[in-house]
Amino acid sequence: MPQKKSFSDSKLYYSLILLSADEWKQLGRWLQSPWCNSNKKLAESYNLLKRFAPDFSAKDLSKEYLFGKLYPEKEYNDRWIRNILAELNGQIESFLVHQRVNESKELKTLLLGQEWNKRQQELRLTKLAELYQRRSSANKNKSWEDYLLDCYWNDLLYYRQASKQDAPAQKQYLLDANDGLDHFYLLGKMRYLAELKGREQLTAELYDELDKSMQLLNSIKANTFIPAVELYQLKYQEPIQPTEEYYQHLYQSYLEHFDSLSIRDQQIFYFYLLNTRIRMYLGGELHLQKEIFEFYLKGLKKGLLLQEGILSEKTFLNAVTLGNLSQQFKAVEKFIKDYNPSLRIESQADANIWGHSHCYFHQGNFEKVTSLLRDHNFKQDVFDLHGRMLLFQSYCEIYYTDSSYWVLLNNYGQSFDKYIRRLKYMSDRRKKSYLTFSKYVKRIYKSLNDPNVPISEHFNQLKNDIEQEETIQGKKWLLRKIDEILKA
Repeated sequence: MPQKKSFSDSKLYYSLILLSADEWKQLGRWLQSPWCNSNKKLAESYNLLKRFAPDFSAKDLSKEYLFGKLYPEKEYNDRWIRNILAELNGQIESFLVHQRVNESKELKTLLLGQEWNKRQQELRLTKLAELYQRRSSANKNKSWEDYLLDCYWNDLLYYRQASKQDAPAQKQYLLDANDGLDHFYLLGKMRYLAELKGREQLTAELYDELDKSMQLLNSIKANTFIPAVELYQLKYQEPIQPTEEYYQHLYQSYLEHFDSLSIRDQQIFYFYLLNTRIRMYLGGELHLQKEIFEFYLKGLKKGLLLQEGILSEKTFLNAVTLGNLSQQFKAVEKFIKDYNPSLRIESQADANIWGHSHCYFHQGNFEKVTSLLRDHNFKQDVFDLHGRMLLFQSYCEIYYTDSSYWVLLNNYGQSFDKYIRRLKYMSDRRKKSYLTFSKYVKRIYKSLNDPNVPISEHFNQLKNDIEQEETIQGKKWLLRKIDEILKA
C-alpha cells in the first residue's frame, strides 16, 4: 500500500501553524468573502482543517484525506490537491499582508495619497497631506521609517500630477524631502555601522571602510541632532571586550535619551545593553546573573521585550534560565505567572510546564521534574527540545544517587539521539552540539558503572576533553557533574 502524502511536508502546514487563534478565525472570514477569494474549494478546505487546528499534526490529516473530502467521487489526483494547498497558502500570505497594511495607519495614508495623485484628485490629496503633516509634526519620537515617510510625502507633493506649475511652494517640498532623506540615511547608516563594528572577525579593510563611512556621517551629523544617532555612535565605539566603565556610560546615556527615542530604538538599545551584559557574563563575570534577570524584568515592565504585545518563547526561556541560575526562585515563579499569558496562546501550556520544571530542577527536585515532563506532550518545538534536554539531565541526576535508573537513563539517551537527528529545522552544527552532550553523558555514566575504571585519571581526562569542545550543549552542567564525581 503506497504511503500517504504527509500534510506536514507542505508549505501550507508551516503557514498555518504560525497563525494565532484570532488570525485563524479572521482567515475563515477572509476566505468566505468573494472579494478576497473566488475559489469555493479554499473555504471548504479551511472548514476541513478546522478540526485539526492549531497544530495540524493528527496522523489522519493527509493530502489523500483532504482530496477525498473535497472530491468524494473522484480518484485521488496529487496535482489537484497540491494546487489547492498552494492556492490556500497564497491566500494566507495575502491575508497576512492585508493585516499588516491595516495595522499601519501611516502606510495606509501614503498608499491612499498615491492613489489620489494617480487619479488627479488634487483636493483630496492636499487634505490627506495636511493630515499626515500634522501627525508628523506632533511626533517627537521619530523612527527611521517616519523620516522616510516624510521624504515620500514631500516627494509626492513636489511631483504630483495635478499641480506641477505651483513653483513658489515647490521648493520647500524639495528641501523637506532632502531633510527627511538625510535623517533617514543618518539614523539607518549609524545603526548598521554600530551593528557591523560589533561583529567578530572583521577584516582590516572593512574596518577602514566603516571609519570612512563614519567620517561622511559626521559631516551630516554636524547640522542635525538625533538622540538615537548619538547612542549609535557610542555603540560604534564599543571595545572588543566591553568594560564596566563603557557599559555604565552607554546605560546612563540610554536612560538620559530614553524618552526621545522611537519605540524601535528604545528596544534596539535595550537589547544592546542586555547582550553586552550577557557577553560579560559569558566572559566569566558570573555575578551578573541576578542583574541580567532583573534587567529582563525591567524591559518587560516597559514593554520593550514585547512585539505587538507578544512575548517571544526565546525571551521566556532566557529569563527563566537566568532567574533560576541566580536562585531567584520566587521571582521566577512570579514571572511565569505574570508573563505566561503574554506568550502566543499555543505556547502557554508548554511554557508553564517547562518553566516550573526548570525551577524544580535548580532546586534539586528531580523526581518532580520527571513527573511533569513525562506526562506532558509538548506542541511547540522550542519547548519540546528544552523539555527533553531537561528530562535527560534529570534522569542523570537521579541515576547518580540511584543506580536502578541505569536502564531508563540508557534507553532515554538513545531516544534523545534519534529525536535530535530527525529534527528538520535544526542546523547540522546545532544537532552536533546536542549529540556531543549526549555522548559525554553516556561516557560519564558508563564509566561510573564500570568498577575497573580509575576514577581520578579517567574523569580528569573527560573533563579536559569537554573543556576543549567548542560545539556542545550543557557544557557547564557536565563539568559540574564531573567535579562532583571527583570530589566524591
